[in-house]
Formats: sequence, structure tokens, C-alpha cells
Amino acid sequence: MIRWLCLIVAAAITAGSFEPSGASAELPDMLMSSAEMAERLERLADADPRFALETIGQSVEGKPLWAVRVTPEARMAIRWKVLLIGGQHGDEHAGKEAILELLADIASGEESLPPGVELWAVPMANPDGVDRDERRNANGFDLNRDHLILSQPETIALHKLVQRERPHAIVDCHEFTRDSTSYTDKGWGEWPLIMMDGANNPVLPNATLSPVRHWVDAPREAMKAAGFNYRRYTVGGPPPDQELRFSTLDPDDARNGLSFYGGLGFIIESGIKRAAEDPQANLATRVEAYRLLLRLFVDNEELQNRTLASLAADRWPGHWEAEADRIPTNAFWARAMRGSPTYPVLDLDTGQTLEVPALNLMNIVVYKRLVTRPLGYAVLPERAAAYRSLLDMHAVTYKLLEGPRLVSAELAKLERVEEDFDPIYERYGGRQIVRVEADGGYELPGGSLWIDLAELAESEPMMARRAIKVLEPQQLYGLYQWPAWRATVSEDGAIPVVRVLSD
Repeated sequence: MIRWLCLIVAAAITAGSFEPSGASAELPDMLMSSAEMAERLERLADADPRFALETIGQSVEGKPLWAVRVTPEARMAIRWKVLLIGGQHGDEHAGKEAILELLADIASGEESLPPGVELWAVPMANPDGVDRDERRNANGFDLNRDHLILSQPETIALHKLVQRERPHAIVDCHEFTRDSTSYTDKGWGEWPLIMMDGANNPVLPNATLSPVRHWVDAPREAMKAAGFNYRRYTVGGPPPDQELRFSTLDPDDARNGLSFYGGLGFIIESGIKRAAEDPQANLATRVEAYRLLLRLFVDNEELQNRTLASLAADRWPGHWEAEADRIPTNAFWARAMRGSPTYPVLDLDTGQTLEVPALNLMNIVVYKRLVTRPLGYAVLPERAAAYRSLLDMHAVTYKLLEGPRLVSAELAKLERVEEDFDPIYERYGGRQIVRVEADGGYELPGGSLWIDLAELAESEPMMARRAIKVLEPQQLYGLYQWPAWRATVSEDGAIPVVRVLSD
């Protein structure tokens, strides 16, 4: 049953541009606005001492971004902390409704919070988008593509919360279109009702990447027994000919971007039939499927302990030195399996599941290019202010060079940004093509920012990885795909970030 706390619904995904759309969609009367949700949460927090409510920031239009903290009744150390995020896309709603229903169930006593588990929730990360019934925020920006450049107040607030609380698991809730025409034109419907995947950016350590598949695989039998079609999150076109692959490898979404603070990031996507006469007819079913997955992160002590042990292995500096001294800068999904794998679809005439050959189901991550890990990065003085602000937002520390410093370095030049779709590698636009030239002796001017990777790793290895994520100029999808950061590049293409190889 969908309770009063779970009536935040919206309509179809709009691709849109990065500009505000002008006329806003009208939020149907049945849907709860951001202000109404805030009132509900305030009453919930007032009635239950386990609940605490705080604002972690404001939206573009000045609406509060609410975070709820739920602690167990017993006074004991918190051993596991999980953060649930809903509504980054304002027109995707089953996830945030499931979060709100889970909170209501805990408050009512229908669900328990295990000892030692602390639950955090940001049910509506994009209140402006929810109130407009639109995917993007009031600046017309897709928040789930902002976790690298942090240009929007909503994503900055999420990062500040994660930096402060350091959750062990972060679950970001979305919805996908389950009746896309690419399937219906074949007489099929998409089989999954709900899907999940985890962090996979290759700069992240194995300690973060290795537990992900255990979490993704764990609920398969329970979801099947409950009657929900569940699988690992897959994107792409329909089989047999179209490419199917798992989640993007890039660091600009919440799943990957927030994992760089030392926890595991996940994405859950439930499927909505947007072409249906009433797309919300099965809302209760989608919410219930979501709730089963969300409870997994709260209840499964075995997976929690396995994850804690794995994450702990990366929190000592020697682990950084023991890793390979290469940085993957160009990675993509490819296929290594032989034979003919299959992929499930629904036959629209019979409702039966068909296992269709999936000739282009990609199952492994391939590194097309790796580069030597530098000693550190230097940002030249003329652009230091912009990069300093970005490093601060990502919680990366740096030093200011008081005088010149002679180093061995590599200088990077941006040759072009490719905006067209690449049909060979199935790559979307925004690919930055960078050429690097070695310089035997380069004098860093005073006033440069100095980011020493080895020194950062001594205090926090994940901070060193965050520095790579933000600064490495040779990443195929990096800062310079965004116009604001291309503006920091000189007219001759010189990137103001220097790869320092040695002193």
C-alpha cells in the first residue's frame, strides 16, 4: 500500500537540453510538492526521537534540501552507515517514494533498524525538478551528470553530506522507460521491472569494486520469489543485434562520483511504462520492488561485514604503493565470451518471457589506454583559483608553491572535443582528445597549486584517487567536455594542469 508519505509521483523522462525548458510541466494535484514533503518529514521527526531532520543546502530556487537521519534505539557504536538518495531526476519517483515509505515503516514499527546501523536519506535531491515534474533542475542541468564538475548547488550539497558522514553504501534511485519503441516495434516489452548496479570507475580500487557484484547478485532469488523481474542494470538497444552493456564507467554520476569518498555507490532503476494510459497504474508494485532492494542495504549483515573488511584494506598507505602504477584513461565495455548468450524480453502478445540471443552483450571492461601515474599534478597560477575551488569541493588538499620549482613534467594540450556519437565503440559525445608532450626540465612558477599524490595517499588513499579523477588531463571523459572548463584552456590548447613525473 502506498501511504500518504509516498505520494510523490511525476511523469515522463524528458531528454531536454542543458538550458531551462521555459514553460514548466504542471504537477498533478495528486502529487506531493517539496513543501508538503518537508511538512510530513518535520512531523515524523517531531514524533520519533530516532529521527533527526536537517537541511544540507538549497536548490537553485532556494528550496531546502532535506536529509533524514535515523539511528537505532540501542546506544551502541555505529558500525554500518547507508545513505539513500531519491529524486535527482525530478520526474523519476518510485525510488523516492520507496525511501519515504521505508522511513514511515520504521517510524510505525512495521520495520526495524538493526543494531549498529545508521540510515541517512535524502528523499528529494532535486525539489525544483519534482515541483516542475521535470528531469533536470531549475538551471536545466542533469544532476546525475554533475558529480565531477559540481556546478549545481544540489550536487554540491550531496557531496558535502557524504564528505561529512562517509557512508559505507550510497544508493541512488532512478527510473527507466520500460516500453521504449525500440522494443515495442519488435512486439516486445523490456523484461526487468527493476535493476541494480554498482560503482565501476577503473580509478577506484579493487577494495571498492570487488564487493559490488556480491550486492548485485544477492537479491536475485528473493526478488524472483516475490515475483519481481530483477537483473543487473543493463543499457543499450534490444537484442539480438543492438549492443547491451552495463553501467557507464565515467565518474560524473552519483554511483561512481560519490564512491571516491570511500564507500560503495549503487544505482537502482525501476521500469515505468511511459506510453501507458496511466503510467502510475503499477506504482505500488514498483515501490514494493524498490523497498526489497533498499532493505538489503539495511539488513544484510553478512554483506555489510564483507564490505567493511574490503574497504578497510584500502585505508592504509601501503596499499596505494602496492597497486599498479598506471592510470586507465580510456576504458569501455566489450565482450570476451564465446558462444551465444541470451537476454530476456517479454512477448507483448502472450506475456511470456523469451530468451533472445544477445550477440552484442558486453560483459568485461577493456582498457584501451593507460598512462603512467605521475608523482603529482601542478595547476598553473593563471587558472589556480578555479581549480582550487573544485579541489575544495572534492575535499582534495593541495599546497601553494611559494617560489619556482624545477621538475620533470609532461604538458598536455587539448586537440579537440568530439561531440558526435562514436558508432565503432558505442561512445557518446564529450570525448576529449588530449596530446601530452614530455618536458625534460620544467619550471613550475610560484603561485602554482601542488598536489602530491604520494603525500595524499599517506593520509587518505581515496583522496589521491579523487585528485586523479578531477585533474588527470588524459581521461577520455574529463573536465574539458564541459564548456566552462574548456574556457580554462589556452588558445593554443595548453591545459593548465601539469603532470609532474619527478622532482
